[in-house]
Amino acid sequence: MSAVRQAAGPPERHRGGGPLAGGGKEAYPEAAAGLARPPGLAPWQQNTVHTHTTLCDGRHTPARMAAAALRQGFCTLGFSGHSPLPGQDWCMPAARLPLYRAEVARLQKKYAGRLEILCGIEWDACSFALLQPAKPGGSPVLGSKYAPQNWDYWIGSVHLLPGPQSGRLLSVDWGPDFAALVAEYASGQALVQDYYRTLAALAAKKPDIIGHFDLIRKLNGGGRAFDEASAGYRSAALRALAAADPAASLIEINTGAMARGFLAEPYPAQFLLRAWRARGGRVVLTADAHSANALRYAYTAAAGWAKSAGYTEVWVQRAAGPMALPL
Repeated sequence: MSAVRQAAGPPERHRGGGPLAGGGKEAYPEAAAGLARPPGLAPWQQNTVHTHTTLCDGRHTPARMAAAALRQGFCTLGFSGHSPLPGQDWCMPAARLPLYRAEVARLQKKYAGRLEILCGIEWDACSFALLQPAKPGGSPVLGSKYAPQNWDYWIGSVHLLPGPQSGRLLSVDWGPDFAALVAEYASGQALVQDYYRTLAALAAKKPDIIGHFDLIRKLNGGGRAFDEASAGYRSAALRALAAADPAASLIEINTGAMARGFLAEPYPAQFLLRAWRARGGRVVLTADAHSANALRYAYTAAAGWAKSAGYTEVWVQRAAGPMALPL
């Protein structure tokens, strides 16, 4: 569909020389690039828990991300690799999960007392199927130890929908896939309904953080596929929001699409943030960082976005659980 913004592929997708390639002596250019510990950071600027590395689709290794986080003045760094999904090369393969846990554990030991490091996961709604046997009497692809609740925290996200005609899993945030979804659905509103229906089912599972709530907006610049101001769009999004538990989940104010040039403002939209606040919902700032120089991308703008929705505090994810910090 020519009107849909095309992208050659997710710009964050790693094409490097292996999951932990480039580790070396862990002496990285962040310091030389002027990213030494900045003065006067507010406490809410010292926590980043939506990050990706070369173990999934990030540009930099976990070691490099940790070194950068320390230099940039973070107190807490959370790794949140993409959960396995067969046929999706931007996700961690199931066989890589032990390496992921071992590498994060190594970094936790290395930085103990200087940087709190959490081993989380960004769990896609489609990954739940891997916890069930593919056929009666068989074994699941993922053992229960890798279920989302068995990480330091989990971010629940929807990236994929099955095409209603092809049945193929297609990404709502990658240009060619999004164009294919729009072509397969009878209308943009039908696509919207399925996306938010899937998100509602995921939110009902009470993830620690609900990821980029309205990710479906990423490639919809200018309303090319659907009208974000329409009553139909807003009611679908609000129904998904109603499935989330304010006492169990944080919603992230995510600057990832800003960093990659797709949106001028964070996820989610203001009407969703205001509705979430009215229910006592809490928010966390994240950069959805796929590289070491994006760990705190546009946090000031994200804080302003929270304030515009009436928030006076944000929450941060810590090893001991979420804690509130004033803006």
